[in-house]
Amino acid sequence: MKRLLVSLALLVACAVQREGAAQACTNTYSAPQTLDTLITNAASGDVICLNNGNYGTQTVNGIGGTKSPRVTIRSVNAPLSGTIPGPPGTPPTVTGSGAQMTLDLLGTVNGLTFDGIIFVGSPDFGNSGGAATVKNITIQNSYFNDSCVEVFTDGNNGMNFLFDRDYFWKGEECGVTDNEGRLNVRCISCGHLALTGPVVNITNSRFENPLPAVVGEGQSDGIQIGSYGTVVGPGNLFIGITQDVNPAGDICHCDAIQTFGDSHTTITGNYFYNNGDTWLVYFDGTAGGTGGIEISDNVFDIGPLGVNHGNNIWLCLDTGSSFVHNTVKGLQLVFGCKSGDGPNNALTMQDNILDGVTMYQYDDGGMGACTGGCVFNNNLRNGGSVEQTLTNTILGAPTYTGGASPNEYAEYQLTSASQGYQDGVNPAGSDVGVVFEEGGGGGGGSTVHRFRWRSAWLWPFEIPPLAMLVR
Repeated sequence: MKRLLVSLALLVACAVQREGAAQACTNTYSAPQTLDTLITNAASGDVICLNNGNYGTQTVNGIGGTKSPRVTIRSVNAPLSGTIPGPPGTPPTVTGSGAQMTLDLLGTVNGLTFDGIIFVGSPDFGNSGGAATVKNITIQNSYFNDSCVEVFTDGNNGMNFLFDRDYFWKGEECGVTDNEGRLNVRCISCGHLALTGPVVNITNSRFENPLPAVVGEGQSDGIQIGSYGTVVGPGNLFIGITQDVNPAGDICHCDAIQTFGDSHTTITGNYFYNNGDTWLVYFDGTAGGTGGIEISDNVFDIGPLGVNHGNNIWLCLDTGSSFVHNTVKGLQLVFGCKSGDGPNNALTMQDNILDGVTMYQYDDGGMGACTGGCVFNNNLRNGGSVEQTLTNTILGAPTYTGGASPNEYAEYQLTSASQGYQDGVNPAGSDVGVVFEEGGGGGGGSTVHRFRWRSAWLWPFEIPPLAMLVR
């Protein structure tokens, strides 16, 4: 398995290099321009480069067929420098350069990459009614400045939206009136499909509010998901997303991730740090069906925020959902549902690190926390309190390679002397908490991540899926 993981790491490195290598500009333009015309007239594989400037509101409504290979629209000068997402204390630098626009992608738009664009306002990617005909779109290395993005899907397993290495900053545009997220995945008409390919994947991006919290800034969720087959991760950072008071004096309910009416969602390999009230919310009609939601290999660390409005992860999930191999420090895990939502059924909570975590049942309307088949097994517990019946619990303090207060995702790997090292059940002999390497991490210091497979998985950069390899 280690040989496999090394091979995967090399494959990823090659993919990143290939994606990051800048192609020469086919043509370079300055504002004002009509992007729809430039793209329609471009040949497949062309690179449209845009000089610094404000290009206003651009509507791309049909581009004269599929662009294959894709057409790239790129800023000549990058709007960001540094590493994205970067560690919590080191955000990317906003350079003040780049092409700025509000962008709507409508009609039949297939085969575009936007690279290094500054997005403002409320971009719409896809059609809010009818079939989703906007497909094979990548947004990378871009800066969403107080922006509120809507991605409209129809559950089509060939849509293939990818957000990669993007910076989502603040987002007043979303939260003041609409209580939305800075990235929203909406469903036009989603059936419960047997997914064989990607719908929307969000990777290696940073969702951030200013800290300490400022009244009127950051009034939005990080991501809202109301669709089918969305994959959040790996590699995203959610930081500083807190409850806020908007200019009207109302409390803004801001969550790092909220789902509603979604299904077959995967949240894996992400870092949640120094957020406020609600970190993950899984109620409001979450439609798990038989696929449910997978939450795996994430780090949730309360950090030194000092503003505690609850710091909750709400696990009000439906049939067949799982919360496995996560590392949770100092938060509350809440089981149960709001009135009108169904109770948990066949929830698996296993192989997690619960470091100073409180687990309690929230029973609003007599729904109960679990109707049957729920498994709370083989979790490492250090302090805190629980109201659930746990089995095979490992008691003791975890020891992280990053010490008592890690501040990067990789530093939450267990040392070989730690409780929980190689004590995982699935796979046998893995570490509990985030798994960096099959068979245990610890002493080697490797940061190779074990990416878990589920039906909605998308590997970035359009290399073949890993299902056959990992299984």
